[in-house]
Amino acid sequence: MIRKKAWRYYCEHCKKSKGTRQSMELHEEHCTANPNRKCRMCYGANAARNKRIVDEALAMFGGLTIPEDALGWDAYEKRETGILAFIDAEVEHCPACTLAAIRSCKVLNKEFCLLSWDYKEAADAWHKEALQNRRNEEQ
Repeated sequence: MIRKKAWRYYCEHCKKSKGTRQSMELHEEHCTANPNRKCRMCYGANAARNKRIVDEALAMFGGLTIPEDALGWDAYEKRETGILAFIDAEVEHCPACTLAAIRSCKVLNKEFCLLSWDYKEAADAWHKEALQNRRNEEQ
């Protein structure tokens, strides 16, 4: 029998782990929970921009999270959907930046946002549009 000790490397921002230091360093640089991340989709994310966007969204839609039973489901849904739409528009519909803003927002109901907004669907649409734009530029 052979027994080996293997190191695991953990992201400082989320719970992800990897087997090599290099792959974890790459993950941490682009992790959506990292406030100083670099976006691999739009190459535009930075901590100051995400904080500004989230602060503006909260100022527009009421600041503190109000429980749905105190606000009424329709008003609560409208508020959370409005914040999500504002964030998505401000990051120019980049799915990774939208997800990072949702994760960084302390008062936004993350469960509601992630149920009403599908990252995979948004990322697929983003990549299709980028591919189409590249093809149009080549012609």
